[in-house]
Amino acid sequence: MARLLYSDGVSVLKQLDISNQIDGNTNTFITTESIDQTSLRVYYNGLRQSPNDISFNSSTSFSLSFTPLVGDFLFIDYVVG
Repeated sequence: MARLLYSDGVSVLKQLDISNQIDGNTNTFITTESIDQTSLRVYYNGLRQSPNDISFNSSTSFSLSFTPLVGDFLFIDYVVG
């Protein structure tokens, strides 16, 4: 479940732990909510990733330029789109 980080009454910023999707084979991840693509921030083992490492497949799916390993951590911050 996504954690609410901020809301100004118009935009809602949330954080979601998607580490459970890491299987060591895929670099594509899905979310339960539509994401405003300009807002997505990806944190891999606590380090924010460059926007150049992220590409969107749809409003609820994105891919990374690398494949996370099992046991790693992957969190995202995003505004609901």
